[in-house]
Amino acid sequence: MLLAYFDEPNSRKCGVCDVCLEEKRQKNADEIFDNITHEIVQFLRISTPDIGTLINTINIGTEKEKMETIRLLLDAGKGAASVLAVFLISRLWNSGYPLRESDAAIRAALAGFFAVLGHMFPAWLRFKGGKGVATALGSFVLIAPKATLVMIGVFAFTLLAFRFVSLGSVIAVALFPLPVWLLREYHDEPLVLTIIAAASIMIVLKHHANIRRLILGTEPHFQLRHG
Repeated sequence: MLLAYFDEPNSRKCGVCDVCLEEKRQKNADEIFDNITHEIVQFLRISTPDIGTLINTINIGTEKEKMETIRLLLDAGKGAASVLAVFLISRLWNSGYPLRESDAAIRAALAGFFAVLGHMFPAWLRFKGGKGVATALGSFVLIAPKATLVMIGVFAFTLLAFRFVSLGSVIAVALFPLPVWLLREYHDEPLVLTIIAAASIMIVLKHHANIRRLILGTEPHFQLRHG
């Protein structure tokens, strides 16, 4: 905007000021996330550090980027862990007896639903938690992997087209039950589809403030920069 004011909208970027450095950082956000995740995985293979040590050990990204990556991984991880734990317990509980696929799917879906619910309304934070997108991703990628991949594509397309992270999240989550149904990843058990739909509705409602800002035109854009 400042360059446009001086009739220099196409002025070359210096590449060294804070604005240019921030643009480069935004452009490489996905690469930074992948590299930080890789470093975390590699370090955890040889050690079990506290959070401070882990952050200081990672050589890529800012402290904020490191914390955000760790938070997203933890949110998705607790969703996946909940589903896996229930699935394994069900297997052990039914040891010696055949466990119907539909029963296992119902229990896994319930585990994912309550993982999302617990993330949104944690008692130790006075029921003020997150929006549940990452936790739902970790949960339902194990139950409906094909539908999850479809919705990741929908999220990416919406983000690139409209540059709103919240809009991409809301649309992807709201539509998620549709590919689950079309791809028949609910294991022919309507209750599984109902549970997934209920989780989707909860997440969309949790985005009420973002939806209000989108309507008012005050929701911040995702800055897809060009270096």
